[in-house]
Amino acid sequence: MSKIFSIEGNFTQNGEWSQPDPSFKGKIIVEDNGSFSGYCDELYGSISSDKTRYLFGHLAQDQHGKVTGIAFFKLSNDRNQVPLIYLIADLKTDRVAYWGSLSLSFGTLVTCAWHGQATINVKEESDSDEVRNSVAKHLDNFDVNINRNRLYSEEAAEQCRKTIKGLQGLE
Repeated sequence: MSKIFSIEGNFTQNGEWSQPDPSFKGKIIVEDNGSFSGYCDELYGSISSDKTRYLFGHLAQDQHGKVTGIAFFKLSNDRNQVPLIYLIADLKTDRVAYWGSLSLSFGTLVTCAWHGQATINVKEESDSDEVRNSVAKHLDNFDVNINRNRLYSEEAAEQCRKTIKGLQGLE
C-alpha cells in the first residue's frame, strides 16, 4: 500500500543557499515499488507567480523502511520554468543532494546542467484521506503539455530508480 511522505528542501544558486530554509515544502505519495508523485510549494522568491511544482520520481528505502536515496523531477505549469532534477544517490554516505535543469535537444535527448547543492528531507506521515485528496487535487492541475512535462512525468520513476540503483552499485 502506498505511503504518504512530507518533503522539503533547499538549494544553492551561485554558491548561496536559498532563503527561507527550507525553500520548498510539499507532500508525495510513494508506491510500494518506490515510485512517487506529489507536489511542493516554492517558498522562496521564484520568478514565477505560480508557486506550485509537481514532483515525480523514486524513493529508495532499505528493508526497515529507512530512506536511502531519492531522485525526482520538479515540474512546473509555467512555461518559463524549465524542468529540474534533484538527486541524492545514497543517504548513508552523502546527505548533500545535487540539483540541475533539464533540456531537450534534437527531440528526445535530455541534457542536464548541474547548478549546485541541495538538501532534501523526507518523513513518513500518518495516512489520511484528507492528505491523499489534497495531493490528488494538486496533481489534477498539472499540465502535461508544457515543457515536455508528459515525457518527464511518465519516465520519472523508472529513470530515477535506475539512477539511484546505479549510483548505489545495486544494478
